[in-house]
Amino acid sequence: INCLFNLLSISTEMATSEVLLKAIKKCANIVILFGLKELSFIISHDLAKMSTLLDNFEKNTTGTSSEINDDVSIDAAWKSFPLIEVIDEENKISIPVSTETIKLGKSLKAQGSLRLFFDLVNQTSSRDIQLYHDVIGVIVILFENLLLDPNFLTHFEVTWKLSSLSTPASELRISKVVRMNKSLLSSFAAYLKGDDEPKEEDIDHARTALGCVSGIDFTESIFKNKNLVTSNFVEVLLESIHISRSLENERFFEHELLFLIETSIFMTMFHKLDNTLYQIIFEKVNSILNDVDILSKDTVRRLASYKLILLPNLDNSAGLLIEFINQCLLKQNEIFTEDYFDTDEGEVFISRILQIISEMKSGKNEVLSNEYFWEWSLLVSNMKKHSMTIYTFQESIIQNENNITKKNLKHVLKLLDSIATLGSIGSVWEIEYDRLVLRGDHPDINENPHQGLIDISLKSVNMTARLLKENEVEDFSNDDIITVIQTLVHQCLNPCDQIRSYALSSLEDAILENRHINSGDGSLIEKIIEQGLTPVISDLTNINSTGAQSDEDDRKKHDLINHMIVSMIGRIYLYYLKQGICTANTYMIVLGAFNHFVDDPKMETELQRLITEKDKIEAERDTSVVKESATIQTN
Repeated sequence: INCLFNLLSISTEMATSEVLLKAIKKCANIVILFGLKELSFIISHDLAKMSTLLDNFEKNTTGTSSEINDDVSIDAAWKSFPLIEVIDEENKISIPVSTETIKLGKSLKAQGSLRLFFDLVNQTSSRDIQLYHDVIGVIVILFENLLLDPNFLTHFEVTWKLSSLSTPASELRISKVVRMNKSLLSSFAAYLKGDDEPKEEDIDHARTALGCVSGIDFTESIFKNKNLVTSNFVEVLLESIHISRSLENERFFEHELLFLIETSIFMTMFHKLDNTLYQIIFEKVNSILNDVDILSKDTVRRLASYKLILLPNLDNSAGLLIEFINQCLLKQNEIFTEDYFDTDEGEVFISRILQIISEMKSGKNEVLSNEYFWEWSLLVSNMKKHSMTIYTFQESIIQNENNITKKNLKHVLKLLDSIATLGSIGSVWEIEYDRLVLRGDHPDINENPHQGLIDISLKSVNMTARLLKENEVEDFSNDDIITVIQTLVHQCLNPCDQIRSYALSSLEDAILENRHINSGDGSLIEKIIEQGLTPVISDLTNINSTGAQSDEDDRKKHDLINHMIVSMIGRIYLYYLKQGICTANTYMIVLGAFNHFVDDPKMETELQRLITEKDKIEAERDTSVVKESATIQTN
């Protein structure tokens, strides 16, 4: 075998090289048949070197080279020439012209060695670390020179809803038509490097190299090869990632980084490798993100997406997710902006975070009790495009009462209140509509253009009311119940008529149907009236009386809200009076609410109606007590 490679290295005849490669292939088949792994590696290693690609990888990683294919000569001017992408308009293909592609395309023995190398890799069961280095080295050089299309990742990207990885950019891109304008191209090329444009034969060599590589099935021979891909292979792949950016790797630095990380995740999942690899890849991504200033925003976002893919497979996924939300999403909000989340990729990003939480088998309460999560949720809920997504997630959380605790109740209510407030923009159309109708004009639009947001707000109000109405807060204190009521009261002030009216009716229903109040001694209902409902009356009355609000329409609206809330207080009082819960003290608190409107004839009438109904209820109750007492005496 050594003799064959020595002959191949000095061979200058195409026919001789072909015979030698065939002989090497037969020897390799024998070696594989008898399981001679060490000898198998020697053959594959020398073939990799003969391809002319491995030498450049070794030079990049160790600073030294070991060329054994000396029949490829490249003009000195081309040794540092930029990679030029030549667009062949006639055949509709892109040809990458560089030192590496010319060297490969110029040497038939290099092409034959490359093909044979991957054939052997596909057959071998060797798991030699050096073989891993050789395979990765060749793959990396092919990728850097636009000879390897990462299309084998397409299914992975579709599954995880990622955009397709792009290949590195060329330093110059020309077409055959532009290339014919020699004076223009020469001037541009000279400006860049002081060198001439690629010759026609150089382009032909690069085309040959492209054809050679296109005939190799990298997916089956490398990435899906179960005999080759092991946990060690993935670790070696990760070790080959350069985190340091330089002038030499500027062109392909970020593309290669993403390619190697994504390939690592793909192979780990496809081959169902050891779970510890997920942690290793996760830590590698973290180490890359430690120097975020050297990365573009798109790369940071892509790396963050990888972390979300890895997270469910890690121990302490809840703690890591909390850290991720704080460190990435909140502290790097100049990267994770509303514009980004409005893209398809950003939308998937949000959904994946919520999905991870929903599917957590342990640690869910840790996330749902964390302020960073709720802070981020609040930010996203204010993005109109995603408010429904956050609401839907919130609804699924509330449906399981074990998810609502004393630690997160205020966060839950704050988020629901924020979503409910989004629909307030609907008041703009309502005001204009009423103005046109009042003037006798016919409005062009009979439906509120913001109805979508209003509907989400109505859902949020309904969800808040359910926390009381369906007894979702069974283990909460009276103070917690007051907090929920205060949240609903806030939406009773919503500028949008639809939301405000719905909030008022939902609030009343929730208070009347809450079993905690029904089973209480009257102190809770007094607290609800005194701390939950009356304060808003005082606030609106003060605004109107101090002249802080000059708009007459707003004054009238405030008065209307006050009247509706006071009337509600009256109905609530009468309902619980019938239940035998209210006391004389409750009545005095109710009168205190009405006292804000002593000069209002309408409210005076409402108060008289309340007093009459109160007397009637008490009379009926007294009569019932007398009858019951008489029955007992008779028995």
